[in-house]
Amino acid sequence: MYLLDTNSLLELLLDQDEAGEVEKLLRSIPGGKLHISGLGGNGDQARVFGIL
Repeated sequence: MYLLDTNSLLELLLDQDEAGEVEKLLRSIPGGKLHISGLGGNGDQARVFGIL
C-alpha cells in the first residue's frame, strides 16, 4: 500500500514545481495500491481513501 498526502495531488493539479515528479510517482504505483490521506469534516480526524 502507498499512502499519498493530498498536498501531493494539489502539486500536480495546480501544475506546481514538482508536478512532473508527482505524475511519475502516480504512474509507477500498481493499480489498487494507492491510498490518499485527507482530513475529516471537522478538520482534525485523518481519513484514508482507497483508489482502485
